[in-house]
Amino acid sequence: MKILISLFLYLVSPRIFCQDTFIKFVSKSSVQWAAQATDTFHFKTPNLSLLLRERFNKGDIKVGITEPAALGKVEYVPSKEAILERIAPNRVKQIVDEEGNITGTAIDAENPLFSTTYFDSLVNDLVEIPQVMYIESGKLKTYTAWVSPKYAVFTSWGQRLGISNAFSTAFNTSRSFSSKQFKNSILLGRSAAQLKLDSTGQLQMIKQLYAQNLLQALWPWLHTKHYQIIRLDSAVTIPFEKLNMSLLNNQILNIPKYDEEGNISNRTVNLSAQPLDPSAFTKLEIVQDWFYYEKGNKVFSRIQHLVLYAYKYKNNQVEAQATPVLKIMLK
Repeated sequence: MKILISLFLYLVSPRIFCQDTFIKFVSKSSVQWAAQATDTFHFKTPNLSLLLRERFNKGDIKVGITEPAALGKVEYVPSKEAILERIAPNRVKQIVDEEGNITGTAIDAENPLFSTTYFDSLVNDLVEIPQVMYIESGKLKTYTAWVSPKYAVFTSWGQRLGISNAFSTAFNTSRSFSSKQFKNSILLGRSAAQLKLDSTGQLQMIKQLYAQNLLQALWPWLHTKHYQIIRLDSAVTIPFEKLNMSLLNNQILNIPKYDEEGNISNRTVNLSAQPLDPSAFTKLEIVQDWFYYEKGNKVFSRIQHLVLYAYKYKNNQVEAQATPVLKIMLK
């Protein structure tokens, strides 16, 4: 009996996949679903990467080296020189005389933090941000753990290998921001990221129930005060209770209805009037506004809305491409 009870509890309880300083809040019962996503962003006006490098160069902010695969593991650097050496490992050169004897060292005059070699046009405004998307008490929220400016990595003989994180900063263990902090923050820009609902590769699950994806976990809450649902074909607000298959096929599709004995009754069923469920959608787009609170050195975002995509029917044929059908506004 104990084995059966344990198995039942395992199946119906939310699964928490990892635990550390930055995401320990997901163990709260009010958090129904959570996942981590790490993305790169080009913030140009203002240039967040440059702003963070300038503040670090002046000694205004604390930085560290992070492990992208695990939120919460941060190794703080002891000095600015450690980061400069990380970016440009060959900036300190040995001075050799005519006989081959080492007589001293010389340091390149150019500061690697502002070098067009290591911060070229491809990465000069590029930052990496790991964020946690989660549903708490039915409301979709997001939390940013830190920010990492990107730089170009070169070999000792000058061959470009790729890009990496120069350092990480803006460490944040608090999920809430006051109205005063929000008012005094800098707007960085808006991002729009698409998420395929039949794929788990874009998100690292932290907490979920019944292997639900984001839309499946959010769907039961869309009727609450936190959300406003808009039809994109008419820009009209629609109540959650009126979401049905007519959004995807406006033709009336009547099929016979059978009685308990399997005989065709006089009644028919309108398939277009059947309730809509999350399985009808193929992907969603998450639109966020990003902010930088300079005084506290924190980056945060607010989810503005979601766009749900689905394949529509026309003349009883499925259209070739998914169409944006609904916009879910967050209040």
